[in-house]
Amino acid sequence: MFAVGLILIILAIIVIAYVIFATRDLEVLTVDWGIVQTDLSPLQLFFLGAVTVLVLSIGSGMLGVGLKRAGAKRAEVKRLRKEVKAQDPDAKQPTKKELKAAAKRGEDISPKQTPAQPETQQFPKQDGNTPPPPPPNY
Repeated sequence: MFAVGLILIILAIIVIAYVIFATRDLEVLTVDWGIVQTDLSPLQLFFLGAVTVLVLSIGSGMLGVGLKRAGAKRAEVKRLRKEVKAQDPDAKQPTKKELKAAAKRGEDISPKQTPAQPETQQFPKQDGNTPPPPPPNY
């Protein structure tokens, strides 16, 4: 892959050098973009196309990374749901429809935590200036 990449870079440099020397004596082109009309040399037009291809490739790469991340997240959620179902096969998980209906009524029907996993309360770090949290009321 390294050799192929190096060959492609050298080929691109050769093409750019050729375009620079070949378009030196050509006249300016008038380009009409509807609202704006500009005069561009063939070299400027070439570099404009190169920038367009660069932006397109960056956008495609970012789209690919985003799709890969979303797919990995979806697979992780699916795996975690299977693990939860395997731990407690008798527990009935509420459907999305049931969760939405309960949310409209203001109820919480999500699965509760088991005694093996007690709910813990998180407190901010003590920096010396903030008072300690109040003791729990038993």
